[in-house]
Amino acid sequence: MIAALALLSVLLAFVAGLALLRARTLVRAARQEAAARAAAAKRELYCPLTGLANRRRATDWLTTALAEADDGSPAAIAVSLDPEHYDEVAQAGLAGPIAARIARLAGDRALAARLGPGEYLVGFSGAVDGSSLIARAQAIGEALTALLGNNPHLRIGAALPGAGDNAEALIGRAEEAMASGGRDSDPSIGLLGPDLEQALRSRAEEVRALAAAIADGHIEPFFQPLVELGSGKVLGFEVLARWRAEGGHVRLPAEFVPLAEESGLISEMFFALLRKASAQVRGWPPEWSYTLNLSPLQFADGWLVERTVQTLMKSGVAPGRLELEISERALEHDFDGAKRTIEALRRVGIRIALDNFGSGRLPLRDLARLQFDRLKVDGTMLGADSEAGRQVALGVIAAAAHQLGVPVIAQGIETSDGAATAQSLGCEIGQGFLFGRPDPQTEYFRLDGSLARGERKAS
Repeated sequence: MIAALALLSVLLAFVAGLALLRARTLVRAARQEAAARAAAAKRELYCPLTGLANRRRATDWLTTALAEADDGSPAAIAVSLDPEHYDEVAQAGLAGPIAARIARLAGDRALAARLGPGEYLVGFSGAVDGSSLIARAQAIGEALTALLGNNPHLRIGAALPGAGDNAEALIGRAEEAMASGGRDSDPSIGLLGPDLEQALRSRAEEVRALAAAIADGHIEPFFQPLVELGSGKVLGFEVLARWRAEGGHVRLPAEFVPLAEESGLISEMFFALLRKASAQVRGWPPEWSYTLNLSPLQFADGWLVERTVQTLMKSGVAPGRLELEISERALEHDFDGAKRTIEALRRVGIRIALDNFGSGRLPLRDLARLQFDRLKVDGTMLGADSEAGRQVALGVIAAAAHQLGVPVIAQGIETSDGAATAQSLGCEIGQGFLFGRPDPQTEYFRLDGSLARGERKAS
């Protein structure tokens, strides 16, 4: 009897094992079938050579964008290599590099597609206006010209939809605009739509006005203090660009810095601002430092370090008093190149701060390969309405920075409670309206070199 029960137990275990094995086999088969269906669907909707969307996917995406647009008209940019100069083999060889650049420059709420050999499209869901659409098209043209050389044989067209246009019609308008674009070494951009023509004229006028403002000294430094949270001592100032327009109107950076980047004026504007700020720094107390923002585009300037050092030497300011702020965005596309630039700047004594730490997508293992002198975090997470988790995150960032021996700056502080919270979480330095609004002069702080929290109102 015992032997029979033992045999039955073995048989039941064997049957259960077979059932489990069968179940696992079925699950594995289901997963394989789902993966096969997904792969088949991807083949139907995406270009196998580049991974970009194909024409069918682009048409479906733009159809949805046209139906759901609630913040501006969808738009499209078409790009084509001239088939007279690029045969199919050359087009296939360039497909990967071109796709990578177009996808990177497309931006958010956009779809990059490869419509066929040498033909590409970027669709926008309505998040860009005419001026921004032209800027995107110009950026794509510049990037592809850099890839293809001085004679790119490239055509680009940008278009907004006409009344009642469907997705195919919008793509057709972009291709029609492209046909009127240049084919020479400096390709122009074909445009379709009176709004785009007006936007192009307005933008050209703005670029000319900005270039003149830089040349005539109308880009001015405004200064906002950086304060030691424990003592209220002023440590230095961040230099913020302002455009003194006709009639004395002061324009804020958001109105002209993107234009400077898109038009290639950002480097000249940076050095004009550095020269003006350095002239003031020469008369400051020697312990005060000053900080300027460095655009991600400036990392492509092979003369950045040399020009910066020469500007400081002519101004009579020691490199150790200057700190350059960079964002994680500046490191994402050419990390090794940015790393070399940062190391070269630090070798000559210029300090480097990482702005808005944690806001980018750069892996921590890459950030750990760089050396920074200060980390800057967003102080808006310090307010009473902030989620507790955000304050915890700030505390973790500060603790990690302390392990590396790097001070933390909390920016955007507007209240004494926010300053106290920042200090309690490990931030040593504060910046924000609580301590002073950006101002073209620093005499207010020269009286005693300190600013105790709550004793002076923001001006």
